[in-house]
Amino acid sequence: MCPARGQIEPMAEEGERLPRRLSVLETWGFGFTVLLFWLVVAPEVHELIGPGAIWVWLPATAAGIVVNLQIRRLALARPDAAGGSPVYVAGLWRDRPLLARWTGLAYIHSWAIVPAALSWFLAEFAVSNLSILGLALPAWPIQLTFLAAIYLTAFSGVRVLSVVHLCFVLPSLGLLVVFAFQGVGHAVTTDVPTATFVLPAWSAWLAAYFLVVYTTYGVETAAAFTADSRNPRATINCLLAAAAMLPVIMIGGSYFLAAADPTPASGLTTGAVLESAGMPLWGAFTPIGVTFMVASSMVLACATAVAVAPRVIWQLSRDGLLAPILGTLTPEGVPRSAVTFALLLAVAHVWMGAEQMLLLGGASWIGFWCLTHLGLWRRRGDPSVLWPHLALALAILEGMALVIGGLMLGGGLVLLGLSIPLLLAFGDAVLRRSRLPPAMTQLPWRQSGTDSQAREITLMTGLIVGTVSVGWMTGHLVGSELSAEAMRASIVLLLIAAFVGIAWVSRTSLRRLDRLERAQGALEDIITSAADAMLVVDAKGRIQLANPAAERLLNRSENALMNIPLPEFVPGLTGAPAQWSGFQEFELGGGSEVRTVELAARRSATAVPAEFTVTMRDLTARKAAEDALRTSEQRLEAAVEASRSVVWELDVVGGTIARSGVGGGLLGLRAKQIPVLVAD
Repeated sequence: MCPARGQIEPMAEEGERLPRRLSVLETWGFGFTVLLFWLVVAPEVHELIGPGAIWVWLPATAAGIVVNLQIRRLALARPDAAGGSPVYVAGLWRDRPLLARWTGLAYIHSWAIVPAALSWFLAEFAVSNLSILGLALPAWPIQLTFLAAIYLTAFSGVRVLSVVHLCFVLPSLGLLVVFAFQGVGHAVTTDVPTATFVLPAWSAWLAAYFLVVYTTYGVETAAAFTADSRNPRATINCLLAAAAMLPVIMIGGSYFLAAADPTPASGLTTGAVLESAGMPLWGAFTPIGVTFMVASSMVLACATAVAVAPRVIWQLSRDGLLAPILGTLTPEGVPRSAVTFALLLAVAHVWMGAEQMLLLGGASWIGFWCLTHLGLWRRRGDPSVLWPHLALALAILEGMALVIGGLMLGGGLVLLGLSIPLLLAFGDAVLRRSRLPPAMTQLPWRQSGTDSQAREITLMTGLIVGTVSVGWMTGHLVGSELSAEAMRASIVLLLIAAFVGIAWVSRTSLRRLDRLERAQGALEDIITSAADAMLVVDAKGRIQLANPAAERLLNRSENALMNIPLPEFVPGLTGAPAQWSGFQEFELGGGSEVRTVELAARRSATAVPAEFTVTMRDLTARKAAEDALRTSEQRLEAAVEASRSVVWELDVVGGTIARSGVGGGLLGLRAKQIPVLVAD
């Protein structure tokens, strides 16, 4: 499975890189996603150990802050790497290739399982609310439809996911921050008995820690997108912002949840627990706000997962830890082989329940972080390692949570979750030896022309008609009064419809925009590297744009050339640019050196108002060479004539022998009588 003992060989190809298309805001959106996952985890932990869960959130949040600061330090050492934490951790275990590979695959498994689990939650959430309205639907079609939609979006590139992500993460995170701040304020003014916050039993505490670290440790996600970011340093700094927000949501929100519900009832759904706590704050708006936050957190977590996992797969392949076929990119810069691998891994879990899937993923997740902190302890002399002794303490704590807490939650599933990365490593070894062409690992996703546009219009029309129809039926069922159940159902349906709609519109528009950007980039490369001077002038001949060759020829920077009429540099140039067609020779004015240029202008077919592209070729060197050659020939002719010699020239290709035209007197012939011979 590895090329040599103790070594990891990266791929030989160094040319492929992920295109830097994401803005800082888009990468920060991905970095804040896991904060919303508190909405799913907190009610589960609250039900497990009650208000005493606050004693789990406190150290777990502190550990999450330490994790963010440490990953930030590692990211600064390798800002061009995709994938984030598992790629850096693989470097910590570079002398142990098997462990390095296991850590990477464990991280991939923990993220790849998220879309399968949360699409199940989302489907159940939708079905339970629709059933109240009399609409009986099975959950699996909704689950598979959403899973397919989000992965098809991923096949179109991370830019589509980032746009859809931003549409939901900002309002969702804003509502959650308001919920946490208002909740803390309400809890402080409420008389909550101190006995409410009882420290739970040690085993229950470790089981809760097992669940909590899924969200407190996961806010390092922004580091996975440094290779896609236009400003990697600013993207890395998202880890500082996410670490600062951790106490607000994790501790503040959990304290409010404990104060609002000191005796939690078992069997309540996530939404019911949060609605019960939020009712004193938001009143009638609570069902809408909570439903939107919970449903959008699931959607956003899925979007982040299908963006993160392929990047980890791609980078680990490039680093030599996974099969080379997984490190390929399409011409658009999409790692489709890696996306396909993540999709197959997610689909392999859809037959399980959501709780089982999250327990499997949680085992891989906490196992990864346990080895991460052990790796930091091993590299404690490295300047990129912060607080190695604290890392060792966290590794011990995580190991205990994995063993004791995992056994309490479900030992068999935890053991399976730790074994799956080994199975994936075996599959990777098979894939390495199969030598499949890259096309075999990429789902077909190519549309063009009229057929593509027809499909897009048909899908959007069906989406709009379907959404309106469902809305009409819902309104018909509930009558004029909009109940809480109807509001929840409407929010979920509209959220799913909006996600699919925005994803599809973003996919089509951004695909065209990417093509335009690539064409523009190729044109800029050609213009920048062109040896000839190229300028863009307006209808009055004023310079609007200049390439580096033009800057050198005119001896001014582009900024200094802006809005200066070109005839000021070319005195012989008269009239408007429309009259400059056809190549003509001019002399450049100004300076001690006179330069000869060949100039022509062509009007742009699309620019409004009119613009002209002017091409200038410097002929000074060629003219000087021609003059030097002419002078040399004249001197040779004069020398031959003065010496009264005869010079014959043999044309090897043509097979002729020509005379010089001088010196014929030596043969008693005039110049025109000297014959031209044909060589044998």
